[in-house]
Amino acid sequence: MRIKIILTACSVLVLFLLISGCAKPPTLEIDAAKAAIQAAKAAEADVYAASEFSAAQKALADAEAKVTGKEYELAKTAAIQAKEKADAAKAAVGPSKAKAKAGAEEALAGAKALVAGGK
Repeated sequence: MRIKIILTACSVLVLFLLISGCAKPPTLEIDAAKAAIQAAKAAEADVYAASEFSAAQKALADAEAKVTGKEYELAKTAAIQAKEKADAAKAAVGPSKAKAKAGAEEALAGAKALVAGGK
């Protein structure tokens, strides 16, 4: 009976060590987040969706810090969030750019009116 308990305890310990030793950094998720951030930057999200873009960068930095601390599950979650935030930042560029263009055109029209009125 005593041997059975010891063997069971040893088996549980070995299983735990195998499971914890097999954990790997979420490189696919981090690479996907980096690619999404680069795509968002290429779309000028850093200019037209700055807060969303900054949040994506922060989430990626958090994921990388968690990898350094070997908190792989938390790192994976943070990397997935970073990708989602980068994708959202990229999606926000179009409407933000259109709004900025409309504002610039309105200001230009106002300036032209002032110039025309001064003649």
